[in-house]
Amino acid sequence: MVRLSDNQIMFACGDVVVSSNLVEGKFPEIRGYNPADYQKKITLSTPVALSAVKRAALLTSEESRGIRLTISKNKLVFSGRAPEKATRKSM
Repeated sequence: MVRLSDNQIMFACGDVVVSSNLVEGKFPEIRGYNPADYQKKITLSTPVALSAVKRAALLTSEESRGIRLTISKNKLVFSGRAPEKATRKSM
């Protein structure tokens, strides 16, 4: 199920619900990033992926709120980064 309001979108599939605020503005064109004939596919376990997203979200701040996915051979990394937490110094 997909629900759309003026400033929010929600996706629901089984017990999993994902919602997001829609942002306004100009964004780069993304159609050219993945070729139409691209044959690669990743299948993830929902509980494992959700756990990884939750753990990565712990490392974000209110300002950044972004989670990065890095894909390499046999590896998918979910990471979050808050600039003020990344520059911590030890005494």
